Amino acid sequence: LNTHPCKFCSLCCSDMVLQDRRPALVACAGGAVVAAAFYLTQNFRRRRNRRKLLGTVVGDAFRADKQVDLDDAISSPPARKLARKPTMFTATPTFDFKAFLSQERAVDDKALVQHKVFSWLNWAPEVASPCYEALHRYFPGALPGNAVHTRLRSVLEGPAYEFTPENTLFGSSICPDEINNEKGDLADVLKEHWGECFPLGGISGAPFVGATGFGAFSHHVPDDGNILILYGPHVAISESGEVGQYLRLGQSRHSTACGAVIGAYKACLDSKEEDLEFDEFDMQMAWIKAQIAPHVEIIKKQDNPMVALAYQAAEMVKNKFNNICSTNFGSGKLAIVGGIQINMPHPLDDHFLPMVFEIRSQGCATKNLLNELHETLPEAALRIGDVAANDEHLDEHLDEHHDEHPAAPSHSQNKKPQSKFDFSKGYQAVLSSPQQFHVYSWLSWAPRFNSPCFHALHRSFPGALPGQAVHARIQAALEDNFGFTPDNTLFGVSICPDEINNQKGSLADLLKEFWGEIFPLGGISGAPFVGKTGFKAFSHHVPDDGNVLVLFGPHVAISDSGEVGKYLRPGQQNESTACGAVIGAYHAAINALGKEDKDEYDDADMQMAWIKAQLAPHAATIGEQQIPMGALAHQAYEMVKAKIDKIVNNDFGGGYLALVGGIQINLPAPCLDHFLPLTFEVRRRGEASRCLLQSFKLNA
Repeated sequence: LNTHPCKFCSLCCSDMVLQDRRPALVACAGGAVVAAAFYLTQNFRRRRNRRKLLGTVVGDAFRADKQVDLDDAISSPPARKLARKPTMFTATPTFDFKAFLSQERAVDDKALVQHKVFSWLNWAPEVASPCYEALHRYFPGALPGNAVHTRLRSVLEGPAYEFTPENTLFGSSICPDEINNEKGDLADVLKEHWGECFPLGGISGAPFVGATGFGAFSHHVPDDGNILILYGPHVAISESGEVGQYLRLGQSRHSTACGAVIGAYKACLDSKEEDLEFDEFDMQMAWIKAQIAPHVEIIKKQDNPMVALAYQAAEMVKNKFNNICSTNFGSGKLAIVGGIQINMPHPLDDHFLPMVFEIRSQGCATKNLLNELHETLPEAALRIGDVAANDEHLDEHLDEHHDEHPAAPSHSQNKKPQSKFDFSKGYQAVLSSPQQFHVYSWLSWAPRFNSPCFHALHRSFPGALPGQAVHARIQAALEDNFGFTPDNTLFGVSICPDEINNQKGSLADLLKEFWGEIFPLGGISGAPFVGKTGFKAFSHHVPDDGNVLVLFGPHVAISDSGEVGKYLRPGQQNESTACGAVIGAYHAAINALGKEDKDEYDDADMQMAWIKAQLAPHAATIGEQQIPMGALAHQAYEMVKAKIDKIVNNDFGGGYLALVGGIQINLPAPCLDHFLPLTFEVRRRGEASRCLLQSFKLNA
């Protein structure tokens, strides 16, 4: 045996006494047991109570301070008495899953828009499909892993708890089945954000490291730091809606998931004594069987036993976790997230049913935060009074900031928006049906509904979507309808090189992570200054018979107070302009109005000279708008698109050219940058161009 010396004395395993190669139980001279052998001779039948019996033997050896032969111990009267009372494990209480389902379904039934959004994002099954019906009938309240992750971040990183990746230790107690640890699964995205994971669990997801393992793990926490734990069993749902069945990669037939829990249940159903006996070479499975056995009769009588089994397994894992965890690691907080991991058919995101979300800390009452993982959408339309009040407030705000951006000289004091820049219909459509945007806000992707930033965003850019949503819809449209894949697609961007457009999680970054490395086509303002020559060089890098995907457009910022064109950059105290090049060119054009002297072409500033020339004819009209910076962003888009149309072609082969154009909108943290799609078309040589803008419309 390879083991440590006992911490109470200096004896080590070399002092063990072996008789006829049969391992023996040895007590050291100091009174501490340094080794215990569980391996018995072949002629001794394994008994279910061996663990408790061995504990008695160990106690006898400890008190007598002597070596004990197992055969003698087992044949003793106390041992024979114990054999008649098999009490190896403490059983888990029965979970009342029917009461749970009744309560959760009442809430889940009101979340239809949320379900549609998640399906539209390619995270969840299509509404009314067999898989969807099974998911929401049996696991109401289940969320895609990405949604759980974003909500956890929103709560834990907020001012109330101040968790950060630097001060937080992450551990998980989930089944080691590889389908629980694939890229994009909840455990994976949590690890990517919070840092490396300490695995506490074994098969079924139960934390078999025990109190000792949890103690070791928790003492790795940073000084005064926090712990985040994810735990729970898993269960699969097939495409046809069968609970407990999963089609694994490379296999032609479905298999069970969780195999350990379902296997334990079936063993208990068979009631074969040898299947239920304790086996030291399969200790985890023996424990699972002991937990499931008392509930088999109830489970098998249910309409869907696999559902009842999953909930009982969740109670089993929860009970064991509560028995091993503690807050004896310092002054920090212990965040516990427990539930059921639900493996969904490819390409959907695995889901997670949150059943526990708590914050514990030493000497403080436990805080139940489970409601933070359950969204309750408001009524379909806002109260008219609320909208009117916010509109009035926003108008005052706009008038306050209008003078910061000089307008063209005008003989009229009445600013009447030109139809080209009138987006009132789109804005009113958002206000009259806001559920989709509530979902984005709940995910911390978008500004809080009815906030100044929300109104500014949708007043100037109705139809703008979080970058994550745009990425998902582009992927679905191109993969499903045109056969685009990362292997056959070349990706290029023509966006402003401002660093805020290329941050982690931005649309360009998300597209790069999926489609592959970027060929930058653009310069300041987002215009494709590489020209025809640059595009030709880029497009001829495409794989044989492959495709080209190009993202293009200018960018504009919106501040937390709702001012269009302003952005608070990291490390700066004051807001600055975005896009600085476009706004600078506009100001130069306004200042030049009515003057005979025009700016000369500057060979040392070619891009800016071109931008000024493009915006100058429109400066007066832009300056007359209620929100000049919003109108300017739209005019900048027209400028960039016109240049794109002049340089792109389909001369690179038989593949497709996909163009995605719009306005990138930089929003204050923690919101994701948005994108207003204005072009989404696919072209191929010899074929008519196909417009795919409807791909960005959610029919909620």
